[in-house]
Amino acid sequence: MARKKRRKTPGFLVEVEHREDGVTRVALIGDSEKEDSARDEVAGILHQLLSENRHKILFDTTRLDWLTVDVVGALVGDTLRHGDAGGAMIFAGLNEETGPLLEQLGVLNFIGNTEEVEEAAEWLHQAVGETKDVEPKRLVVKGQKDPSGVRVISLRGALGEREGKRLVKTVRAQIEKGHTKIVLDCERLIDANGLAYLVQLVQECEQADAKLVLSTVWGVPATLIEVLGLHAILPIFPDREAAIATLVD
Repeated sequence: MARKKRRKTPGFLVEVEHREDGVTRVALIGDSEKEDSARDEVAGILHQLLSENRHKILFDTTRLDWLTVDVVGALVGDTLRHGDAGGAMIFAGLNEETGPLLEQLGVLNFIGNTEEVEEAAEWLHQAVGETKDVEPKRLVVKGQKDPSGVRVISLRGALGEREGKRLVKTVRAQIEKGHTKIVLDCERLIDANGLAYLVQLVQECEQADAKLVLSTVWGVPATLIEVLGLHAILPIFPDREAAIATLVD
């Protein structure tokens, strides 16, 4: 028998069901804007599911009225990490308001979307196949030197507190080695929780007579940067080539 667990907050409800076919259905019900703790609630549930190696996660939004940007960030923060573990996520039943919102934020580039719950479940079976017990990966930091001499650091995955501290150490080490022109390529960074570390790195580089810029920031991080007015602090370029060019000139 499928097991259900309900967590109720005023105006917003999260229902988790572990189905007999191996799919975990996470039903988002109501309006997350009406509950201040909605983001932490969703993030906590997702982290628990990932720690249990639940590989087939279906977000049932048929009874969802609205999602705030911070809850969207919680939903997609672990998507790449989950994918690295051989898993997949999909939305089912987005309405005429939540659908365009997720499309605008770029979320649907990483998480699929269908109209019906059972159609989404079938998609998960085909996408994942047999479940494997694999430890999910967190942030992956990969550095390389461009022919122009600029150091490019590609970020992939979720940038949380632990990963942010590791990234700060990585950039500091590059500066100590004499690399004073650095690009953080954020094309595969989808978690907005680490913005504070990016601001810290830009400021530290300025103090060290180095220069750090960001490239290919999209989705939830880009939206939050705009909402928080961080464009004045974070130098952002549309792609890696443009970022490198500004450092070479």
